[in-house]
Amino acid sequence: MQIEYANMLKWFYNNHLDKIDRFVESVSFNQQKSKEQLLLGLKEKNIVIPKNEDGKIIIEIVGGWFGWPLIGMLQKYFGSSILKINFFEMDPFAVKVLHRYIKEFNPYFNINVYEQDWFTYEENRRAHILINTSCEHMRDFADMKKYFINPERTLLMLTSNDKIDEPDHINCKQSAVQLAEDNKVKMLHGDKIWFDTYRRFITIGKWNA
Repeated sequence: MQIEYANMLKWFYNNHLDKIDRFVESVSFNQQKSKEQLLLGLKEKNIVIPKNEDGKIIIEIVGGWFGWPLIGMLQKYFGSSILKINFFEMDPFAVKVLHRYIKEFNPYFNINVYEQDWFTYEENRRAHILINTSCEHMRDFADMKKYFINPERTLLMLTSNDKIDEPDHINCKQSAVQLAEDNKVKMLHGDKIWFDTYRRFITIGKWNA
C-alpha cells in the first residue's frame, strides 16, 4: 500500500473509526476503476487537452468526495501541467478528509477548496477541464455554462450510473449518450463499465456551441 494511503487509513482509525467504511469505499475497486477508465478515454481517443498560453491546465472538480484517488490519478496523467484545481464539495466531513489528503500528498499545485453547492457559485472563471464523477447525485448543469470564460474550450469529463435504488441518486442515466444529451455536451468519447448491480457511464466532450 502506498504510504500516504496507509497514513490516511491510520488517521481514520485513530480519529474517525465510525467512518472508516467511507474511506474503504472511496478506494474500492469500483471507485478506482471508474476514475481510471475516465482517464483512459482521454488516452484512447487522443483527445486534445485545452491549456493556457504557458501550457498549464486549470481543473474544476464538482462533488469530488475525498479528492483522492482522483487527484492522484490526475497528477500522474497530466504531470507538471496542472496549474490549480478548484474543488467543490458540500459535505463538511469530506472537506476535512480532503484537507488531510492535501497535507499527506503535498501536491505541487494549488487546490482551492469551495465548501459550497457548485450550482450557487456564479463567478465567471476559466476551466480547461471540468470533472464531475458524481452526476447521479445532482441535477444536470448545462445552464452553468454561462459562468465559464470561453466555455466552448472547456473539456467536460463526466460519469453517472443507472443505480436507481440508491436514495441519493436523483439523476441516474441509462447511457453515455443520455448523459451527454441531458447536459448539452457534444461527445468525443463515451463508454460504460459493468459492475455487479449497475452500470457506470462515461462521457467526455465539450458544450454544444
